[in-house]
Formats: sequence, C-alpha cells, structure tokens
Amino acid sequence: MDAGRKSLLMAYVLWAFLGWTGAHRFYLGRPGSAMLMLGLSVVSMVLMIVMVGILGYAIVLCWWIHDGVFLPAILRQQRVREFFDSRAVGSRKSISTLGLVWFVGFLHFNAFMIFLLGRFGPEPVEALASPWTWHAAVVMALTAIGRLVLYPRLGSFLAIVAAAWGMAVALPIVMPDAPAAKDSGPESRLRIVSFNVLVGNEPTREAIEWLRASDADILAVPECTTRWDEGIRQLGRWPHAVVGVDDTGPGGIALYSRFPLRDGAVRTAPDAYFRHAEAVVIAPGGEVRVFAVHPPPPMGRQLTAARNTEMRWLASQVAASDLPVIVAGDFNETPFGRTFASFVDASLLQPLAAVAYPVGTWPARWQDIDLSPLIAIPIDHVFASRHFTPIAFEVGPSVGSDHRPIVADVRWVYPAPAPLSSPNP
Repeated sequence: MDAGRKSLLMAYVLWAFLGWTGAHRFYLGRPGSAMLMLGLSVVSMVLMIVMVGILGYAIVLCWWIHDGVFLPAILRQQRVREFFDSRAVGSRKSISTLGLVWFVGFLHFNAFMIFLLGRFGPEPVEALASPWTWHAAVVMALTAIGRLVLYPRLGSFLAIVAAAWGMAVALPIVMPDAPAAKDSGPESRLRIVSFNVLVGNEPTREAIEWLRASDADILAVPECTTRWDEGIRQLGRWPHAVVGVDDTGPGGIALYSRFPLRDGAVRTAPDAYFRHAEAVVIAPGGEVRVFAVHPPPPMGRQLTAARNTEMRWLASQVAASDLPVIVAGDFNETPFGRTFASFVDASLLQPLAAVAYPVGTWPARWQDIDLSPLIAIPIDHVFASRHFTPIAFEVGPSVGSDHRPIVADVRWVYPAPAPLSSPNP
C-alpha cells in the first residue's frame, strides 16, 4: 500500500497500542527506524536486570511521544518521497538532506524531552531524567547547529533557543569555579576517598593497590562485604573503622580512618533502605563528624521517595551538628537533580566533587568493558561544611567496580567559622 492510501487514523491506532514495537513506522513505510525502535525496546527489557535499561526505555518513551506529535508530518514526508520516487524526478540529494534534517530534529526532540522531564517532571520521572541533563544539553546544542546548517528555517532557530536554555542550565554546574585554596601542610589537610565496591564483586589486586596508593585519611565504602573489609584491613593503612558488612545485598557500609574515632556506629535512618556509618574523627586539625552514606537508587516511586526522605533526614542531622561535618558516599543523585539542590540548601554543605564535572562515576563498566567517564553520570560525592576549603578533586580509574572512586582534598579553615546552626535543644 502506498502512502497516499494509508490512513492517519490507523497510524495513530498502531502508535497508541503498539508504539513501542515501531508498528506505526512499519505501517508508514519506515522499516529501518521501526526495527531500531523495536530492537531498542527489546534490548532495554533485557538490560533492566542491570538497571541500564531505564535509559533505553526513556529514549523509547521520548521517541513514542515525538511520533505521536509528528505522525501527520511523517505521513506527508512519506508521500513526498513516494511522489518523487514514482516519477524519477527531483534531486535525490535533496531527499537525502530532508531525511538527514528529520533525523537530526528527532535527536534534538528526544534530548529536549529528557531535559524538560529532568527540570519539570514529577518526582520519579525527574529522578531518572535529571542525571542526563548535561548529556541532553550537549546533544541539543550539536543537533541545533546541524539543523540550522542543513535547514535554516524557523524550527531550526527555535532549536537554537532550546539548546541555549539547556546550556544555560548545565554549564554553571559542569564548569564551577575551581578551588583557589592551597595546601598549607599535612596537619591542615584531609583526603577523603569514596568507593562503591559493588556487592558480589571480589576485591581485585588492581583495586586494592589503588586504595593503597590513594593515601586517604578517611575512606567511605558503600556496598562493603566481608571480603572487601578483610582486603582493606590487610593494607594496615586505616586502623580505625566502623563497619557494617552485607554479603547478600547492597546494604553494606564502612567508614575507615587513619585517625582515632569516637561515637562510631552503623545506623539506619528512619524509612531508609540501607544503613549508614558515622563517627567523630579525631584528626590533627580538630574533630570532624563524618557520615558514609548510600541512599537507594531512584528505581520507581517508592525507592525515589525513600532516597529523598533519607537525604532530608541526613541534611537535618548535619545542620544540627555542632562539629565540622564531612559526608561521603554513593548518593544515587546528580547535581542536576532537585533532591541534590534541596540537600545542599538544607544541610549548608558544599559539594566538593563539583569541580570535576562533567566527568561521571557511574557506570564505570558494562560487562567487562570499561566505559568512558564522559558518558557516565556523577552520583558519588563528597560534601563538607564551611570549616573546610577544597584543594583538589579527582575521579579515579575503573578498577573493577561499576563505580569509579573519587578523591577529595580539603584543608581546615583557621580560625574556624561560627557554627552553621544551633544544635537541637
């Protein structure tokens, strides 16, 4: 059946009920993109076992919405193509250019939808879309420029406006001011390392050697297991520790210190899924309260609510502390998310890791393949109270886990500033 006889109503019926399979695209004579849509849906379904499939489902959802908006235009474009093909007139180059413009516009639309959902979507959707804000902004900028070059019409200029909006949101986060502080001696310096070691992942020689070379004063280890605890203790670098291992799930947490600890404990916040470790570190520069944390990933409404509740509780504990505070771990949240901003505002902490964006920490690898940190998202963080000034920050290499470790150097501010807030009466 040629495009002139195809029904827009039937296309919408297929789109509504079988859109994820690309049925409407098969119907409209787009078998290539239809197979791609179907393949992406199937692959995303399989990859849900490692949570990476969520990104694929998000792309399919944006694609599905895009097609629902532009089905009439797709049908018209197909009729134009068949008109030229049937009469063997016109320039095939112009038809190819039209297809390229459409493809570039499709990429831009999907990136723009991810950007909008990350900014204004409801809580569970925002939690999944906001981590990809920087990636979406980059795609929006590149495709807007490409569309403007290929097809300088009103739609292309609107794409430029959307891309400028995306960059205006993302750039202040991914390009913050670099820390100006200088290291003034070992007694004033603290090095904090956070490394989610991935439950079920055996400690490798590469990972243990990296930890040895990290020269950390404080080490936070989410998803810590018995084997990892044994491997870290054998290094002899951190004689003081608060450890709660979990060999069956991701609930393990550990806090190791080169300096003595007091009031150490592994606790569970109200309505939290995973435990956290906390202690007062008696460092040469003074005492500091340290939290090693691991809020749950935002996989659905319930887990998203649990993560946000735990971060609100943690912010209240930090704001009530009469000591300097450091919080490190896997937060399952990026600086582009609303929960991240709320945590910073409520806790009055400064995110030290921001100096490294857009280099991400997760996923560090897929199967046995190391992934570039440029395509990862930054969900591992170190926060510090204003008693500290950042010196440096670094994202470490892929050493076997699905997370890359992070290293933050800070120095004490002397004299110490006034307390951030009054302790609870």
